[in-house]
Amino acid sequence: MEIASIILIFFTALIFSLVTIPLMIKFAHSRELYDLPSSNTDFEGARKRIHSRPTPRIGGIAIVAGFYFTISIWKTPSNMKAIFLCSLALFLMGLVDDLKNLSAKIKLMTQIITASIVVLSSKLVLTHIVLTPSFSLDIPFVLGFLLSLFIIVGATNAIN
Repeated sequence: MEIASIILIFFTALIFSLVTIPLMIKFAHSRELYDLPSSNTDFEGARKRIHSRPTPRIGGIAIVAGFYFTISIWKTPSNMKAIFLCSLALFLMGLVDDLKNLSAKIKLMTQIITASIVVLSSKLVLTHIVLTPSFSLDIPFVLGFLLSLFIIVGATNAIN
């Protein structure tokens, strides 16, 4: 992919998101879809204490919409379809969690299922670990699959 295409794709997503984020913020405030600052000591209160003023919970919709708008108008690799669909499923789960507070079990199971689909359909199973340029360890399929799941689910939670 040439640099001009990458820049065009980046700016398409950026402009779409910049235009739609203020609309989502306005919508969130009109429907009172925001986290309020809290001084509670419970888990939910700890999450909300990081805000000093009401913070909309649905701003990510504009960012995700910008991403999917961009990949719908510009050519994207066909082998990425499972990754795009599973990332959409995780986004929707996060949105529902922001609005309804899902249990940790439901969130973890959704992450494991979507990561499994991505790993198997995209053939992202680790097959070996390179220790030096001349030495690598072969990994059995089941262990490679589990390590791949662990990396994806771990990265998802680290970002979240």
